[in-house]
Amino acid sequence: MGMVRLVKKFMIEYVKPWRIDMINKNIIIVTNLHLWSLDSGKGGKAFYHTVNGYLKYGWNVWIITSGGGIPIDLKKRIHVIETSFIRLDGLINSSVRILSVFAKFWKTRMMTAFFESKARQVISQNSGERFVIYGYEVEGVKAAKKVSKKYKMPLVTRFQGTVLANIENTLFNRMRKRPHFSALSTDADICYMTNDGTQGLEVLHRLGNQSKKIFFWRNGVDKIEINKKSKRSEIRSKENLKDEFVFITVSRLVGWKRVNLAIEGFSKVLNQYPKSKLIIIGDGPELRKLIDLSQKLGISDKIVFLGAIEQQQVKNYLVATDAFLSFYDLSNLGNPIMEAMMTGMPIITIDVGATKELVVDGYNGILIPNDELYKIPEMMSLVIKDKSYAKELANGAMKTAKKEFWSWESRIKAEVLETTILLNL
Repeated sequence: MGMVRLVKKFMIEYVKPWRIDMINKNIIIVTNLHLWSLDSGKGGKAFYHTVNGYLKYGWNVWIITSGGGIPIDLKKRIHVIETSFIRLDGLINSSVRILSVFAKFWKTRMMTAFFESKARQVISQNSGERFVIYGYEVEGVKAAKKVSKKYKMPLVTRFQGTVLANIENTLFNRMRKRPHFSALSTDADICYMTNDGTQGLEVLHRLGNQSKKIFFWRNGVDKIEINKKSKRSEIRSKENLKDEFVFITVSRLVGWKRVNLAIEGFSKVLNQYPKSKLIIIGDGPELRKLIDLSQKLGISDKIVFLGAIEQQQVKNYLVATDAFLSFYDLSNLGNPIMEAMMTGMPIITIDVGATKELVVDGYNGILIPNDELYKIPEMMSLVIKDKSYAKELANGAMKTAKKEFWSWESRIKAEVLETTILLNL
């Protein structure tokens, strides 16, 4: 590395990188993701924080997307090029397997062509400018790689975890999950992989990813800056909870989140502890099935389905409830479980993926082996029956949160620093 680059690296790293204007800081983000995992202001917020972080530190941001969900106020501060594939999305959800497979294949091709074409257009319209090309999640990576290579501009890939942890690298699986295998094996200048318990770093290495830098970081967590006592009273009064023991789950309602296990376990808990309730926050394709399950079990009056609600309200409900349930089959280290730990409540979850890196059985939660799911109602009953044990777990969860978690501000600041160094070298 030449002297000029060494000086730049030193200045960027130690003299507040977002204030250094060696060159314009331009980034093109290509993605199929909605800005939020659910509706605007609801669900996961990693993408939202990423965009706002780059804006905060003086970057010019272009988003080329087929995911949508970008609010008007944000569109005023960034450049947005978007499209949608409504008809193909309809076919993807078809019960006819061959139609669904064909629609997925064709949508992938059309998205890649759209992303690549529009990124080239942006670069051509801004001749002489240098960009970071940022492939956000699986569908954006192939186009980002092509554009980066053609214009010799730095490439960043970003993954919010992976579904490939338990999928072998066979010919059949590579065909079935082709976009995932292709994206995760793509070499980049920087690869940001979220440590959400899905063993993303191991998958990258297994697929031979040779990115120059790989950062395996947990997401940030928002501080719970609310009056716990008043919010607890307010929510419990609103939901007519009185002195019930209340369990809560927070997730997008899809099959692999296994919210049905919470409902089935809760139905057995009610036999011994009828003064208890279950609150389910989230929306998704499994909602109707879960409501039907609660009705079939005859416990629908004991379960509150809140749907997708604003993030601040999620925090209020976490403060107002007594134990958090998370039974995902791939990972249990997402933001909902971390936010629950920050509020100081016992966690009941499943030992899959890298969950035990954060949840320590008997210290900050209850960790149930994945082959012993029959223990779920027993463990749920335990935190009702043994109040002192539940309090110990809650205290352990709070201590873990204070020691292990970083804020979204710190997480995004760290990323912007590394991307700024990349752009300026």
